[in-house]
Amino acid sequence: MVDTWMIGAGVAALLAAGTVAHVLDERLQERRRGGGSWSPALCRLGQHNPASRLAPTPDDPCRHEYRCRTCDRLISAGPGHDWGEHREKNENCVRTALCRRCDAERTTDAHRYRPEERAEGSCQVTGTCEDCGVVTAFREEHDPDPGHWPNACRRCGYWDDIGE
Repeated sequence: MVDTWMIGAGVAALLAAGTVAHVLDERLQERRRGGGSWSPALCRLGQHNPASRLAPTPDDPCRHEYRCRTCDRLISAGPGHDWGEHREKNENCVRTALCRRCDAERTTDAHRYRPEERAEGSCQVTGTCEDCGVVTAFREEHDPDPGHWPNACRRCGYWDDIGE
């Protein structure tokens, strides 16, 4: 048989744990609003106070880290490049930019597409770059025949058995 004092002790322990969790949650919310101090107890619960900073090494001058301000735990790290201006695009409509610290290269497409077009008898809508001539498929526009199950396309014959 369970003694009533055991039930009372269990309830008291649950109430105490709930109160501690509530106090920690209030501290966390207060800290996120910009007030109060960050408690190491919050770090032990996984609620870190991240700060971003550049942490260069001889091998990686663009290393960027997020560390907790309280416990200095590394939360994440990765490249933090400082991209310069994009150069003029080349004959393939590719523009490049170099990192000012490590000379890493980033490329982006810089196509100027003509208005979308669809070839006769095709459902594929494409765009052609005015500068380099590359053709890119954007989407398909089917013309379903609602009177013919399973909604076969009048142009290409594609059929949709579920009517979407």
